Amino acid sequence: MTRTLKSALLASAVLSFAAVAVAGCGSPSQYPRSRDSYGNTTTSSNKTYVAPTVASTLPPAGSTTVVVPAQPTTTTTTVLVPSTTTTVGSTVLVPTTQVPASTTYLGNDVDFMARASQFNATEIAMSRIAYQRAQSADVREFARQTINAHRAMSDDLDSIALRRNVSLAWTPSPAGSRAVDRLSSLSGWDFDRYYLAQIIADHDAAAALYSGTGTTATDVTLRSTAAGDAVQLRDRRDEAIRLQSDID
Repeated sequence: MTRTLKSALLASAVLSFAAVAVAGCGSPSQYPRSRDSYGNTTTSSNKTYVAPTVASTLPPAGSTTVVVPAQPTTTTTTVLVPSTTTTVGSTVLVPTTQVPASTTYLGNDVDFMARASQFNATEIAMSRIAYQRAQSADVREFARQTINAHRAMSDDLDSIALRRNVSLAWTPSPAGSRAVDRLSSLSGWDFDRYYLAQIIADHDAAAALYSGTGTTATDVTLRSTAAGDAVQLRDRRDEAIRLQSDID
């Protein structure tokens, strides 16, 4: 091998290594960049895009359909007490219903469970796509964590629903389906920006819903579960905001 050929091969190898180092693999340090007049790579502080406009996909109250089993028929029992044996001040207990108190369930609890199940399904569906297609490695990791978090929330909700014999629709809401379709149509950094913007909007609205249910739900387990989930939803929203600021 001649010295000239060897030098050419070494130069080619160096250039190839440099190209790989610049290309990277979507790490957070490789957000959109430009070059200055000296050819140095810099990160621009000016936004050159229009922020995506999104609204929460959380279903409005009363918009969901839930299958709740019919309650047992209420019956009244008549107790005949001979007048000669009645003692003044005595108490006669007459059962007024065959439904145990523990099975009493208010509509607000059921409505929350229905909305929460669709919310969880939407976030999981979007995050599955983001885990595969996001540009940023941090966004992909965030999507993976979001999938796990909402699967855990769904499992807790499902156990409560099964105990109460309530059937829930574990599918995205109509607005959620549209968000999933919109996300699927995007690519590049627009994909990351829209995903994070939708996550922020959804988790912000859901945190308020979960917080309210955490104080007003009739079912004690549902009340404590919703309160705990509300904290996690705010944490995930804040993390998405941080990632969004990195990309912007």
